[in-house]
Amino acid sequence: MQVTKDLILIWCVLTGSAAFAEPVKDHFYLDGVYMFNVTSTANTTDFEFTESNGLALFGGYRINSAFTMELGGIAFDTIKSLESTPSSNIYTEYQVTGYSFGIRGIAPVGKLFNVWAGAGVFQWDSVFNYSIDYPSFPELHRSGSNSHSGQDYYLRLGVTHPLTDSLDVTLESMQMKLSDFFANTEQNNTDFDQNYIGLGINWHF
Repeated sequence: MQVTKDLILIWCVLTGSAAFAEPVKDHFYLDGVYMFNVTSTANTTDFEFTESNGLALFGGYRINSAFTMELGGIAFDTIKSLESTPSSNIYTEYQVTGYSFGIRGIAPVGKLFNVWAGAGVFQWDSVFNYSIDYPSFPELHRSGSNSHSGQDYYLRLGVTHPLTDSLDVTLESMQMKLSDFFANTEQNNTDFDQNYIGLGINWHF
């Protein structure tokens, strides 16, 4: 799988650069992120999703100043959509929660900022609800729900600025894919691309 090869390549590059990086004083960190611009697109539908929010918490171990490993937990607020035609109104909503494991490479930009990139595996669970109304036939109504889970890969990018010796503030973005969302159902399979912009506080100790 190409994504697996890419992750192995990233791992090798970061591990190689780690040998030349400086040691760090505080090896552990916690990173709380408020996701204020969550968007979603689906590859086989014309749904227009509304923006949403979410929260994430990442904990990591800093091997040195250039290389970290981290675990995370992510919970998105409900993401909604509406597709209207002359014959029907289709309302949908879904919510995603999950856990991540990945690696992060960090590079300083002067003395005020660090830029970093992370990649890894995202294990997710989601619930999808829908309802359909028919304007010409008000008495008709359909609704349903589907739960699904999967494992995909994510990419995070961010810029960090130190506030104190142990606190940093971070502006970041993350992209992940939810593949084969309607597997084992009668619906056409759909891949969702989930993206967010987030503001985080990082505490290292």
